[in-house]
Amino acid sequence: MTFTSQLISELNKEIIKLPDGFYDTFKYTTTGRNYTHPITLSILSKILSQMKNVQYVAIDFRLKEGDAKFRPDLVALSKLEPFQPVLFIDYESPNSSDMRIPTKNIDAYIAWSKIFQQQIPYIIITTLPDKKPNSWELRYTSEGYPNAAFTRKKKDIFMNPFQFWYSEYKKSLKSKNLNDIFFINIDGKIAKQISLL
Repeated sequence: MTFTSQLISELNKEIIKLPDGFYDTFKYTTTGRNYTHPITLSILSKILSQMKNVQYVAIDFRLKEGDAKFRPDLVALSKLEPFQPVLFIDYESPNSSDMRIPTKNIDAYIAWSKIFQQQIPYIIITTLPDKKPNSWELRYTSEGYPNAAFTRKKKDIFMNPFQFWYSEYKKSLKSKNLNDIFFINIDGKIAKQISLL
């Protein structure tokens, strides 16, 4: 069983227990109730710590090789000395599953990997409903931010956030080498792997 399939299997067992609207609304991703990201990281940490060959799980780990900086939410390690990561994970909650992913996540990983000279699997978990949600938001739309170009497309985004953003990811990433990059999406209470092919 691959890291990705094992992660999805265990993640589905955990997220089914969470309240309705936890992943497919902004109810738990708002000021004063911003639970989605920290609770999901705790779930993922627990899952990773039980995987074969994982001795340590590092949270908010800052990696630097030359000028390349990469800061995944979670790093599964088989050893600390010498430093040996076996898996990187970034979790993007409803407020960050948007056009920041190609640059903030993928470009940073690719730049770091080229210098580190090891191909470590990298999983990006998005949180996008594959339907019209009861409520949805578009953030980081000020001039100069990655979502600025999408302010006039809010209606399309809110009709189906998953279909809209994954279509944009495919266009943006078509020239990138994604061999070691895997996508999982959480849609309500179901997590599944997504292909960008």
